[in-house]
Amino acid sequence: MPCSVDFERFRPGPKNTTLLDRYGLAGKTVVMTLGRLSASESYKGRIYKGIDEVLEAIPELTEEIVDVVYLVVRDGSDRRRLEEKAKSLGLTKHVVFTGYVPESEKVDHYRLADVFVMPSRVEGFGSVFLEAMACGVPVVASKADASW
Repeated sequence: MPCSVDFERFRPGPKNTTLLDRYGLAGKTVVMTLGRLSASESYKGRIYKGIDEVLEAIPELTEEIVDVVYLVVRDGSDRRRLEEKAKSLGLTKHVVFTGYVPESEKVDHYRLADVFVMPSRVEGFGSVFLEAMACGVPVVASKADASW
């Protein structure tokens, strides 16, 4: 099966200063997830992409990395619940939800990340892992599904 990632497009490059300004990420350590925030795609009441678990880990992570920001890229029907969860955990300074991102900005969003994290439980293939790695971003995944 041919690789699904266009290596001419997805490759390492500088952080886009316009996006750094848009999200207030200059000088921050960026942990990123890119995926649908769909309430219908849940596993035991949590979005199966693992965003709940990352949100729950951020408070402890901020003890080690004070300037860490979790960048959640894309949108969906579960966004409001996840935003409320971030707020209830006191993470408003440490979590940014981008909303919809056009395909033309996808590579630049990957390049903002210091690490791509998606501890998914039921990922079928997970091309986002390959895209992030092609952009030179280290990846943390779950071995509970096809992402590893």
